[in-house]
Amino acid sequence: MKRVITCRQRVLARLDGLRVGDRKVVTSVEVFGSRAGSTFRGPGPRPDSDLDVLVTMIPEFRGSRNERWIDEIGTDCEAAAGFPIRLHHPPNLPPFRQSVPGAQFRRVL
Repeated sequence: MKRVITCRQRVLARLDGLRVGDRKVVTSVEVFGSRAGSTFRGPGPRPDSDLDVLVTMIPEFRGSRNERWIDEIGTDCEAAAGFPIRLHHPPNLPPFRQSVPGAQFRRVL
């Protein structure tokens, strides 16, 4: 389990470090799914489970290279984690949350 925490911390640090000038790009990060502790679909993560991460960005930074960098952060950390990391950064949060029924979102940044 230590490897999961280390990878999660690495992802959070990189997301928190995204800036445009002196402004942060990411305003919040939430984890959900079995690797985040949800038991909605069963008793915990399977070997093929991914870590789902919901990233909230400042709207004016959408459509810029920041979205590409966010995707790259998940890809870069997957090898070290040993499982997929899915970074979701939808333009509209309420419909996204509704599309994942039963998910328990836990704010981590």
